[in-house]
Amino acid sequence: MPQQATVTWHDPAEVYPQIVGLDGLGYVLAVRDRIVPPDPLMESLGIRLVEVAPGTVAVVCTPTGAHLNHAGTVHGGMLSTLLDCATGFAVHTTLPVNTTAPHVSVSYQFMRAGRKGIELRCTGEVIRKGRRLGHVRGEIHDATGRLLATGETTHAVVSEETVRSAATST
Repeated sequence: MPQQATVTWHDPAEVYPQIVGLDGLGYVLAVRDRIVPPDPLMESLGIRLVEVAPGTVAVVCTPTGAHLNHAGTVHGGMLSTLLDCATGFAVHTTLPVNTTAPHVSVSYQFMRAGRKGIELRCTGEVIRKGRRLGHVRGEIHDATGRLLATGETTHAVVSEETVRSAATST
């Protein structure tokens, strides 16, 4: 029997004016404190930012049936998304105003399967951030303490203008 869910999110074009002028840490704190919404993917998947400090963050999500693969375990893409969100936000906490840090390389390792209804917590911690590159480590644990996945990401530190113009060029 097919299942249904209602998904809502905020239009990024409406949110962007609220974050212009914030440094990275200010932006991430505004998301954690629900002053501004997270990005649409996080909203639609139920991923919440719960802890923030310079160079480190934690995001959580409680998997539903919509997050599962046909084996009945949490889809690897969902685990990858949690790592992506946590590592991206972690490096953002170190950025000055008008810069961003898109992922340029990722490596994830999966050790165990997640289960429906058991909260997942993903931490991201900056290993090193320079003027042009940032390196971040992430881990996912479930509410029982099991380590499900680890990963490392590399981010290019660039101006927001560079990213926005690349997104609109054809």
